[in-house]
Amino acid sequence: MSITPHWASSGQALGVWTGFAGAVLLILGSRMALLGFVASLVGSSAYVYYAACLRRTPEIGFDELALLLGALIICVFAMMYSNALAVRRVLR
Repeated sequence: MSITPHWASSGQALGVWTGFAGAVLLILGSRMALLGFVASLVGSSAYVYYAACLRRTPEIGFDELALLLGALIICVFAMMYSNALAVRRVLR
């Protein structure tokens, strides 16, 4: 049984699956990839907020914090990349 609240677990699931959907849409050349990456950032941010600020365990380790922030940075770069492709009209 996990002590993680449902909203944090749902945020993590939303971040993973919409990031996957955004990557597939980017490969297919759809402009909706940007929406997938935005939803992924929102979901991942909810989980990172819980893990870094609200969790009742002792302290978050540097390695865990680096992984969580790395995921957010990758999300932001994916959003910037898909937006740049949409502006240059590469995505339809």
